[in-house]
Amino acid sequence: DDADGRRAAHSLARIASVLEACSRGTSGSMTRTAGCRRGAPPPPAPPARSTSTRSSSSPVNCRLIILATLALASLAPAPAFAYSSGPNSCSASSHGGSAIKSGDGGHALAHDGGASPAPGARLTVTLSHPSTAFKGFILKSDEGSALAVKDATKTQTVSSACSGALGHKSAADKTSVEAFLTLPTASGKTVTISAEAVRGKMEVYRLTATVTTAASTDPSPPPSPSPPPSPPPPPSPPPVQLKLAAPAGCDPSSLGYACSAKLTSGSERLARGAEVVLHWTPGGVDLAAAGVSSDVAVSSGHVAFAVQSTRHGAGHSVGVSFQEKENAMVPANAVIGWIGSGDANGHVGSYRLRGYSVADVLGPSNPNLAIVNASVEASVSTGTIVRFVVNAADIGEDRVGDSTCGVQTRSSPTICVKSIGYAISSTAGLAYHDASHGAAGVDLVTGKITAISVRGAARHRTHGLLMSVAFAAMAIGASSSLIAHSCGASSNLVPKSHRATWHACH
Repeated sequence: DDADGRRAAHSLARIASVLEACSRGTSGSMTRTAGCRRGAPPPPAPPARSTSTRSSSSPVNCRLIILATLALASLAPAPAFAYSSGPNSCSASSHGGSAIKSGDGGHALAHDGGASPAPGARLTVTLSHPSTAFKGFILKSDEGSALAVKDATKTQTVSSACSGALGHKSAADKTSVEAFLTLPTASGKTVTISAEAVRGKMEVYRLTATVTTAASTDPSPPPSPSPPPSPPPPPSPPPVQLKLAAPAGCDPSSLGYACSAKLTSGSERLARGAEVVLHWTPGGVDLAAAGVSSDVAVSSGHVAFAVQSTRHGAGHSVGVSFQEKENAMVPANAVIGWIGSGDANGHVGSYRLRGYSVADVLGPSNPNLAIVNASVEASVSTGTIVRFVVNAADIGEDRVGDSTCGVQTRSSPTICVKSIGYAISSTAGLAYHDASHGAAGVDLVTGKITAISVRGAARHRTHGLLMSVAFAAMAIGASSSLIAHSCGASSNLVPKSHRATWHACH
């Protein structure tokens, strides 16, 4: 350790001073040298002019002193070759510029990962020499990899001196040390491992080794066997199919459906005499026995619909809604479709109507009303047509169910007349229904239509009426102001006796 090194250096310094004294061969020096021999009597004073005695005795005394000095030197503690507590820096180059020797000195740095270990694999790194022991060492690796202690009797972390590095735990002789190395998880990543083997304070050898993780195309280790598959869950019971009522006495459809009905009432007609017509075909019923036919095939428990606006041309949207409250536009589930000019950008979606603004229209995939086989088309002869198929249960058993709306089971002629709304916009997209909107009570079994007044539609008509009244009032006020201010003292338009009353009314 450091204390032993300092004592050894002090002993060597004393030896150097003794040898220097012997080499001078002076009387004073000889006397001091002889005085070093404990218990020896001082030599007799030499006779005057006799220098030969002094000369002949100097080599003998010096030889004795040198032998004694070498004996003392052999007993002095040897200087330290490595810090006994472990490395105190990231490199032994701190020992001095000449401490790092060329070559590897016969040492080897290797790992057991093979040519292309898997990303994230844990390897064993070994620093060794076949015959010559080394005192200390330090191991380091690139960022992204991690070294870990394998043998705690020889190896320790040196995080305080060099973060992530490993080093010796004592200065005892060792010919081999091992450590764990965890590789990066990235494929094709090369990691450099570096080591320094310290044989002595001024004898240090550096070594490096590299390891590259397998590329993504390299064969990976076989995957762990998959656990046995879980047993399949028991089959769910089939959904209860809603038995639909067969239509009876409804109007034929010009589009090949079983029935049709005009939703537009007399006060809500579109421009140029156009109409909004609802077409439908129930699935799973005997249409022939009901005296109707359909070119549209639909599975049992479903209803195929088409809503048709006979307004010519494209560039606007058409919607139909199944309202949940009588005489109320919202809440409701709706299907809205549009097609742009030139039959471009056609769209059909299912929406939830929560309010009267566009922001309250949620879609186009309303889970409460799933639609299939949806399409939109526009032509001069038929207008715009939005087609779709829904599960009958989503629009309500009280509209089409045989147990409630069948001809033989209904308790009154109007029990199955349910509100269906429509909206037409002059914009091909979600927009305010500026072209027309309204609702009708529709019996989907008989095709019976009952005109109804929807609160949402009446609200807009009332708003327009109030605006007209307000405009008339403003016109009257403006006229009275003009009269009041144009009538001076000389005017007889308003008699003086009535002017005060006129101004008060104004």
